Amino acid sequence: MTIGQRDARLLDLRARMFGPLLKCLAACPSCRQDLEWNLPVSDLGCDAATETAQTHSLRAGDHAVEFRLPTTGDLTRLLPEVDVEVNRQQLLHACLVAVRRGEQPVSTAELPDEVASAVAVRMVELDPQAEILLHLHCPQCGQEWQALFDIASFFWTELQAAAQRLLLEVHELARTYGWQEADILAMSAPRRHAYLEMLRA
Repeated sequence: MTIGQRDARLLDLRARMFGPLLKCLAACPSCRQDLEWNLPVSDLGCDAATETAQTHSLRAGDHAVEFRLPTTGDLTRLLPEVDVEVNRQQLLHACLVAVRRGEQPVSTAELPDEVASAVAVRMVELDPQAEILLHLHCPQCGQEWQALFDIASFFWTELQAAAQRLLLEVHELARTYGWQEADILAMSAPRRHAYLEMLRA
């Protein structure tokens, strides 16, 4: 599964769990003004059903390159403390299946920079959902910029917050009514919230 396919499925799952709107927050890089807005999942144009071939081919000059698209496994093998450019090169080379110059096979390490750049561009074209860029505008100072939207970290943050809220709800209901945790968790969310509203009234 490519990064774009994974992210499309995460967006679909997130919409099913928390609704069709993403509550976004960003800080203007110029004036540091906080921006808050609701972003419809549908605006991101992700298609979870999109499928791509296992490998792809590209010819640049006298080089013929066979490559695949990056996967989640490839990303997990990158080291966060390593330079971004080093990780980029590592990711690219991990996705190279075969390289030929003319009729002769060559090592992926011998791939010229311009050919490597052409492969990287083609990867983005083949899996555009792998990198979702938001075009933002600050109403305070007029600054415009692009921000990378990472559904994996966004969704994980929401899940952590939801789990913390649920834990606090269970604690409050158990402390007040003496109910068991399992019984509270077995309640539907609307019923649980109805009890909490009565407590807080």
